[in-house]
Amino acid sequence: MRSDEVLYNFSSGVWYSFSGTGDSVQLTLTGDYDTQITLYAGENCDDLECINNNDDSPFEITAISSVITQPTIGGQTYFVFVHGFSGDSGAFTLQSEVVDAAANDDCTAAIPLDLGVNDTSDTSAATADADLPFCGMYVDRSTPVLLQINRFLSAVSSFN
Repeated sequence: MRSDEVLYNFSSGVWYSFSGTGDSVQLTLTGDYDTQITLYAGENCDDLECINNNDDSPFEITAISSVITQPTIGGQTYFVFVHGFSGDSGAFTLQSEVVDAAANDDCTAAIPLDLGVNDTSDTSAATADADLPFCGMYVDRSTPVLLQINRFLSAVSSFN
């Protein structure tokens, strides 16, 4: 996938690359504009797969920051595209760090929960559990996903 194929990506930007270590990485982008960051995996720029994207940080570092936390595969090449939402551009700072997954990231390492006692942790470096059975989230498998997205976007635009 090329950067120009990302949904609603109409901005110019700059590229970085790194090699995965098997650890999770957190990329924090702050700038003087509405930042957006996209992470791709691939052997080269003609063979990119979009892995993760963030426009507005859920951590509210600033109103114009973007954060991705992503597990990596050792030896895999990753490309980071730093750009702006809706064509925004400007000065930025990109911070990268390795983050540790929680001790109970895997079901086999589940920590006993003491009922009536609060526990505080962090899932930002947790890995995906792809083998879990389906539970609770409704997905309309009879309607193509792109059609569902178009219907959602149409509904959202009608509120404006």
